Amino acid sequence: MKSFGAAFLIAGIILAILSTWLVLTGASMFRKINLLKLGTALIVLIIGIALVAIAKEQNQLIVGYALFATALLMLITKFFFLVEDEQIRIQRLERELQKAKQSAGMGMALSYFYNFVVPTAANIRSMDEGHTPIDMEVARGKFEEYQLQNDQLFIIVPRDLDGSDMKVFLKNLSSSSNASVIQGKPKERPGNDTHRPMFVYFIEWDPEKKECNGLFDIPTIISSCWDRHKNDKNDQHYIVNVADEIMIFQNQLLSLINEHPITSGKVRILSFPSLPLRFSDMKHTVSQLAHHGTFK
Repeated sequence: MKSFGAAFLIAGIILAILSTWLVLTGASMFRKINLLKLGTALIVLIIGIALVAIAKEQNQLIVGYALFATALLMLITKFFFLVEDEQIRIQRLERELQKAKQSAGMGMALSYFYNFVVPTAANIRSMDEGHTPIDMEVARGKFEEYQLQNDQLFIIVPRDLDGSDMKVFLKNLSSSSNASVIQGKPKERPGNDTHRPMFVYFIEWDPEKKECNGLFDIPTIISSCWDRHKNDKNDQHYIVNVADEIMIFQNQLLSLINEHPITSGKVRILSFPSLPLRFSDMKHTVSQLAHHGTFK
C-alpha cells in the first residue's frame, strides 16, 4: 500500500468514479470539461494499474481501499455538506442571467430605479431630519416652497396594461383647473451634487399652510411593454407577456429598493389592478399610508 503504484491506482479509481458521476449528473454546459476530467482520470488509472502489475502487488486490497475511500468522500461531500452542486448552480445562474437579459421588465426596473427612484429618495429627508422642503409648481413656471409631512415615496404599479396612455392619465390629473394632484420636486440637499431632484406628484397640498403629503409616482416607463406587445403581436416568435413583464419589473424594483441604503425603508411599491386606474382608490390608499407614516 505504500508503493508509488498503489497511490496512483487509488487516485485513478477515485478520480474515475467522481468524473463519471460528473459526466452523468453534471450540468450540460460543463459536459466537455467533465469528459476531459474523465479522460485524465482514466490515464491516471491506467498508469496505476500498470505500476501495480509491474510491482506484482495484491491489487484486490488496493481496489477495495480505493472504493471505500471514494464512497466515504462522496458521502461526506454530498450528504453531510448539503449545498447546491457548483456546476448546477452556475448553470442555473447562467439561465437566470440570459432570461434577465431578454426581459424588458428587468431593464426597465434598473433604469427607473437609478434614474428616478434613487435621485428622488436621496433628497427626501427622514422625519428625524425635519420636513423635506418641496419646490411646488403652483402655476406653470411658478414655484412656492411647501413642506412634505412624511418621508415616504409611493410607487404605484398597475398589474397589467390595456393600451391606455399613463402619461395622459397623469397629465389630466394635474393640468385641469381643478387638479387632483400637483407636481413639485424636493429641494436638493446641501452639498448633494450627485442626485438631481426629480419632479414627483402629490395627492394632498394645503396652499395656506404650505404643506403637502402623499408623494407618489407612476412609472410610465412600463408603457413600453405594451408598445412591444403591440409591435410583436404579429411576429411568430412573439414571447412578450405584459403582465409577466410588469411582475418582473415590480419584483426587481422591490429587490433594488430593499437592498439600496438610500431607498430602503423610504420607498414603497403599491400594486393596483389593471388600467385604467381609479384615482379615488389610488388617492385613498396613498393618503392613508402617508398619514400613517406621518404619525408613526
